[in-house]
Amino acid sequence: MRALKIGKEIELLIALVAAVQGFYLSIISFLSRKRSPSALLLSVVFFSVTLRIVKSLLWVYAEDVELWVLNFGFLAHSVYGPALFLYIYCELYSKKWTSIFFIHFVPSLFLLLTLSSLTLDRFWYSFGYSTLLIHQGLYIVATWIMFLVGLRQGHLAHTIEKERKSWYMLLLLGGFLLQLAYFSNYILGLTPYLMGPVIYAIFLFVTSIYVFKYPQVLSASKGNQNIAIAPEHVERISKRLLEHMKTEQPFLNPNCTLGSLAKEINVQPYKLSYLINKEFDQNFSTFLNTYRIQKAMQLLQDENYRSIKISAIAFDCGFNSLSSFNTAFKKATSQTPSEFRAGNNLTDL
Repeated sequence: MRALKIGKEIELLIALVAAVQGFYLSIISFLSRKRSPSALLLSVVFFSVTLRIVKSLLWVYAEDVELWVLNFGFLAHSVYGPALFLYIYCELYSKKWTSIFFIHFVPSLFLLLTLSSLTLDRFWYSFGYSTLLIHQGLYIVATWIMFLVGLRQGHLAHTIEKERKSWYMLLLLGGFLLQLAYFSNYILGLTPYLMGPVIYAIFLFVTSIYVFKYPQVLSASKGNQNIAIAPEHVERISKRLLEHMKTEQPFLNPNCTLGSLAKEINVQPYKLSYLINKEFDQNFSTFLNTYRIQKAMQLLQDENYRSIKISAIAFDCGFNSLSSFNTAFKKATSQTPSEFRAGNNLTDL
């Protein structure tokens, strides 16, 4: 095992600071999110990494640590990835906790039931720790993919504010670096054992500053709350939105976001998201694409656009790629753009 080449006292201090910060963030995240379904999950994320760091400290600095204490540290490690995944999932899709979520913690339950029996030589050193690190790595990758796909498809409509998106990315980056440090140490043998706690101490320091600057990120996203908007206010916003979409055509801008559109019609982003979801029964991405496809259909039927390639029309209508345009168009019309144009006796040259 490689040792971290800094003074023992500094090494210990950094790791202790990481543990204290993790515990602190666990407490305030739980207290700040009261009845939100992701309240416990975010608290568990920070608390699990606190226990994992404490286990690392005990392993390096303490002698004759009880087996169950070490196993409890591994148990905490196993909880981290699923808890982060479910937290982002609940935030991203405005989901409530359901019993099916417990399936993500089956490995953790196994470790809990075998705290006093799993030995280092016969389990952890033979295959257990490698399996745990791979398990966590897969969860981190899956969480990143879910987050990036959600951004692309507009599922972050209710949390499109820059501060909250940055918060999610900060958590994902910290999780990635932590798992990478432990993986690099044990599997690849490239980094010192306590590199994980040290890296995460830096991450938690940055996280604490971010929470201090933007405390609203610890509150549940507006998509997870009951929003009360007076019917007459809903009607005014709807009228303003539809008029703006008709006259200004903001959907033609491929970089149009919920935040930018809300600013253009002078309404809070979460209210606009609520309006689109409840009144139009669409998410933000689908709402925009509906207008874009209608515009594309007009152009595909226009004799003046007969010589214009379908890809050019797609980009002119606000789509970022031809593939996304083709997918959205066929979903809306049950035809490909080429079939639609051919049906109107126009040919894509």
